[in-house]
Amino acid sequence: MDQGEPANAIGRRLAVRPWAAYAHAAEQLGRMSRDGELELKIRSGEHIAAITLAAQFAPELPSASDRSGGIDLGFGAPLHTVAEIKSIGTRWRRLEATMTLGGSFDLQIRSWVDFVGEVANAANVAAAQLARKIAFDTEPAPVRHVVVVAFVADVAAVEALAENPLVPELPALSCDAVDFVWAALVPGILQSWDGAERQWTTHFMGGRDDSDLVKPIDFHELERTFLEAAGIPTSESPFFDLVEFFLHGNQTAE
Repeated sequence: MDQGEPANAIGRRLAVRPWAAYAHAAEQLGRMSRDGELELKIRSGEHIAAITLAAQFAPELPSASDRSGGIDLGFGAPLHTVAEIKSIGTRWRRLEATMTLGGSFDLQIRSWVDFVGEVANAANVAAAQLARKIAFDTEPAPVRHVVVVAFVADVAAVEALAENPLVPELPALSCDAVDFVWAALVPGILQSWDGAERQWTTHFMGGRDDSDLVKPIDFHELERTFLEAAGIPTSESPFFDLVEFFLHGNQTAE
């Protein structure tokens, strides 16, 4: 793993989970979606959020999902963890749905730090929605998560295009109504904000073998696994082929 400038990593908190935890989550969630046990909105990136959380609780899988205005994701019976999902940056999704031959799309490369305000705004909206959906006066109260999902086409952070991103130190997040906020930027950045400890953690996954011990979260491959297990063509995702291009240039996307 490329650590970048060593001085920039001092004091940072990193977390690594096995590759198998993420792969298991992606495949099992895909099967649950195929069998009608789970409803996830692909265009909103809800499957990315579900993979993110399910990997943290592996091998446990969600026991509840939003079907009629309920919580977006829940784990356990009774629920020990609840989550609300939001996405930021919708310009590409709107354009992709109506783009015709000869159309074009432009974007401006920025730093991931520049988008923290948007993450905070989305997290606070999600926190308010979560509070309306579930009562927290039960004992023990479920742990509250918000997952904010973004794609490189909408949130063009230069760190997302790096081979092994160790993103810059992010400013503190103002979102006190939930316990954890997750920020997932496809194809490879995953960070979480611990509200109690008021600290960011950057997440990585273990490699499949000894030649690749630690790597960024490979959301692109995880999405492929999910879609295949769910029986959903990759063309149904507004981002899959575009991310394939970002990662592999002019090679033909599957």
